[in-house]
Amino acid sequence: MQAKNLRDSNGTLCTDDGYENSPVLPGDALVRIEATWVHDMAESDVPRALLGRAGDTVELVLRRNRGMGRMYSVTLMRFKGAEGGINLVCLCTCLGFRV
Repeated sequence: MQAKNLRDSNGTLCTDDGYENSPVLPGDALVRIEATWVHDMAESDVPRALLGRAGDTVELVLRRNRGMGRMYSVTLMRFKGAEGGINLVCLCTCLGFRV
């Protein structure tokens, strides 16, 4: 199941027509947050690095299948909602990080 409640840089929800990013799937590995390589970060710092001001965007580089597949990037809009941020809990859970 793909990560839910993600919004692209235009604010389009990932389940809506016109969403511009590839889906983020369980087993995808987070490689980079903006210009910061995730392998250079403590795992506990990853969720904090995803946080930001509502309306700002963040570029993530991911790799399919835990490093065995192709790399791809998504640009997500941070938004204020019931679950906050860019749906931090769902995204981190999908990618295997604890929040």
